[in-house]
Amino acid sequence: MTIIESRSTDLKAIADCFMLCFPDSFAVLLGNKTVEKSLEWFLKDENRFLIHVEANGVTVGFMGGFSPQFVGDGAKSGMLRQSFTTAFLTILTKPSLLFHEEVRKYVPAFIKNIYLRIRKPAKKTNTATDKYFENVLISTMGVHPAHRRNGYAQMLLREAEMYGAKYNRQQLHLSVKKKNTSAIEAYTKAGWLFSGELKDTYHFEKKI
Repeated sequence: MTIIESRSTDLKAIADCFMLCFPDSFAVLLGNKTVEKSLEWFLKDENRFLIHVEANGVTVGFMGGFSPQFVGDGAKSGMLRQSFTTAFLTILTKPSLLFHEEVRKYVPAFIKNIYLRIRKPAKKTNTATDKYFENVLISTMGVHPAHRRNGYAQMLLREAEMYGAKYNRQQLHLSVKKKNTSAIEAYTKAGWLFSGELKDTYHFEKKI
């Protein structure tokens, strides 16, 4: 097994793995091409990273994260902007998707994205001094359902600490759905500590 720093040629295989890990997610509902395009966001800046695990030539796990650089710098919005055109064209060809609960959650973000494309936003600067900028944020992570319980999650989480050191950050941060008990178990096993919660998610942190 090998951990690889992902490149554009790896995106299709990672997207295939992503779709198996999160079959009910918004991006997956819009298809493989949308997932590929959204993952491309992690390859567009030196303060972002995308890595994956290969075992016998098969992509069995992946992780994407970033070191925030300015107020409003976030993976959710960034990945949506990166995949906007692909996602929008998919919805045009499959308008029934607009009635899906998961897609409806993103309608406000789509409208905002259209507005920002018409009216170019002001240049962003880093004016924040809070702990947000001390973190490396793990934005996406998954292990192929057929290859779980083989230590791949622990490998990826250890690698994330290397990126924390690379970006000179004090800790790692991630959010996880409360119902994702297997992921919570993996984070706890790797020494991550509970740091808060929202309606349907827990927050975990790991000091570097």
